[in-house]
Amino acid sequence: VIFPSTIDGREIAARIAAEKSLGLTADCIDLKYDGKQLIQLKPAFGGGIVAEIISRTKPAMATVRPGMFQKYRGSETFKVEDEGSSGSENFRLLENIPVPSEYMPLSSSSTVIGLGRGIKKRDFVQKALELSRKLGSTVGATRPIVDMGFVPRQQQIGLTGSSISSDLYINLGVSGQDNHVVGLRYVNTIVSVNNDPNAPIFKYSDFGIVSDINEFTDGFLQYLKEKKM
Repeated sequence: VIFPSTIDGREIAARIAAEKSLGLTADCIDLKYDGKQLIQLKPAFGGGIVAEIISRTKPAMATVRPGMFQKYRGSETFKVEDEGSSGSENFRLLENIPVPSEYMPLSSSSTVIGLGRGIKKRDFVQKALELSRKLGSTVGATRPIVDMGFVPRQQQIGLTGSSISSDLYINLGVSGQDNHVVGLRYVNTIVSVNNDPNAPIFKYSDFGIVSDINEFTDGFLQYLKEKKM
């Protein structure tokens, strides 16, 4: 039984697991089935390793991160029935902190611009946001950029963030560490821009551009301006 790893999904899954005395693996980044049992993959030790977990109880239960699976592209439709919810009186909303309006959700964007430590300065984020507006896309980032407060936490991509399944991922100054690229497995096309020709990200890229990211972004914006996009 699989639930989304969202605020509501985590709460519902935990309540059902507790009521039915079932095991629950939370925040999985991948699932496998070996023909007999469900194998759940989950980050451990601060994201340093990925642990394989097998439930001792059946049915197995897990929550999975948004974007972990590829989008369903078939023509078959599914009906979902809402049984309603009585809500909970044990929780109280203390504060609602919205994501700045210039950031579209990663899960709903067909194009994502990713920022890595190569951007160096916070000012570059505004340039990336301008590019994202021109392309009708959104901006995501690696964990170091999020930890520095350059980009909201909800836009983090990777092992300890979100997985994305966009059609296009343009990354600027991303080195390509494993804990980031694990969130890119279902991206259709990856375009990487880095001034280091030996950056690991190029191994995972469909197109690689060895260039200064400021020069590339300025040139791209100028091209879009001339095309009146």
